[in-house]
Amino acid sequence: MGMVKNLDDKKTVEIFAEHEDMAIIRRFVEKIKLEIENRESIEAGAIYMRKLATEMKMTREELGNKMDEGFTKLGDKLDKFSNNTSKRFDVMEQKF
Repeated sequence: MGMVKNLDDKKTVEIFAEHEDMAIIRRFVEKIKLEIENRESIEAGAIYMRKLATEMKMTREELGNKMDEGFTKLGDKLDKFSNNTSKRFDVMEQKF
């Protein structure tokens, strides 16, 4: 026989259990402890996964920005190369 009560802090649960066989009560308590440990492990895993996802997003954004900068610089270099080549051909055309 027993009873479960949510406490006022809305985080804590009070459990009252009684049985003639203390081994059954001990197994009940161990199962509750195991459940709490499992839940805490799952919550810790979820926190880690959220943190990892955020870091991956930031890394992806940083990499994307660097790639954009690289393509812009490459485009600028190609434009300069094209302009210099055109100028040289213009000079060659005038000479010959």
